[in-house]
Amino acid sequence: MKSMETEQLTEQQLIDFARQHGCEGVNHWKLERWHKEDVIPRPMVEHLGYGQGTRSTYPDQAATQILAVCRLLKSTRNLNVVRFQLWQEGYPVPFSVLKQTIRHLVVPLKWEIPHQEEEKYDAVEQRLIGLPQKIRKAGNRFFRFLINRFGKKLEDLQSFIEIQFYWLYGIPVIFEPSHNEGEPSATDILTKGLGLQALNFLPKDLTADFQHFSDKGLLSISEMNLTLDKATEEDLRRASTRIELIALLFEVLELMGFLPKLLHSLGRDMSSSSFQALFLVFLLHLEKHGYADNIDGLLETCRVQVPRFRAFQALCIALQKELPEVARELDAPQKLWQKIKDLSGPERERYLARKNEHLRKTYLQHQAKIEAFWQRHLEIKDALEIESFLSS
Repeated sequence: MKSMETEQLTEQQLIDFARQHGCEGVNHWKLERWHKEDVIPRPMVEHLGYGQGTRSTYPDQAATQILAVCRLLKSTRNLNVVRFQLWQEGYPVPFSVLKQTIRHLVVPLKWEIPHQEEEKYDAVEQRLIGLPQKIRKAGNRFFRFLINRFGKKLEDLQSFIEIQFYWLYGIPVIFEPSHNEGEPSATDILTKGLGLQALNFLPKDLTADFQHFSDKGLLSISEMNLTLDKATEEDLRRASTRIELIALLFEVLELMGFLPKLLHSLGRDMSSSSFQALFLVFLLHLEKHGYADNIDGLLETCRVQVPRFRAFQALCIALQKELPEVARELDAPQKLWQKIKDLSGPERERYLARKNEHLRKTYLQHQAKIEAFWQRHLEIKDALEIESFLSS
């Protein structure tokens, strides 16, 4: 279709183009529905003169966009999902429609949040009525994890969920030690519910961090809605370039063996459009509160380090298969962290120096085998980009 780069396309040209590229079933009615749903560009309608009717022509980019729509509809029938994924792929979506799409995908953004604090408490209380029982009936793996984590202590589970709702409704939460012996504090409940004990590199007491998070209102639905209202298309595009951060963080934690079961469960849902839209708005909100440089710095670090972590994992697997006597001398990242996390700076340096010397001796003892190993796995050596005890 040579004219495609310079001319408008008729309906029939689009239908023929779609059929030629394996997208069967495209017809006038589908095109009409799709352009009304803004998953393809809207046509320009020409009046052909008295008694001759009209003719609809589409911009040339509609041809490839139709193929994208056909591809995405194989995985979902939800046009909000299709529309959001099209925008993520760089296809044009009207800006006002994009914001509506995000709100449809992130259900809490459509909640009616009262203005008065007392009414907010009432709204949370209504949402909490019968919630533990509803959770028990739910098949969601996130809820199953929570039930297993809190066991018979349904009051702690309810408190955990209550804190989340307070944050969503913009109600301040006071994090302080429990005044009753044996009763967990809000910090204890939140740490347990989120499974953060497994993240050994975090501070042992997260009270100040949770309080800061609460004071800033970083999960307030009203605040996030306001941020989305004020966002420009450039703001959304910029935030979309940072969405990969959450997937990279999860991968780093998983490769290091630090990923709590709860986060591991949630990690499976990260590719969903609902999760991505939520994280997009959250990133916008963080940027509004001055965290843009932190996000970009962390993203850049993850982009550099994740390939190295992947390579190190591949190295460990290959060594266990081919040189188990060498593999035994390597510590997995989580084991190494357990050994050094409580050491002072000088103590940590001395420990790592001793470890490196031990690994150097291991290399000299198995030098010929290790050099042959590297010849078989040059891609791992190149990916690590470091001089290690396994290199010559």
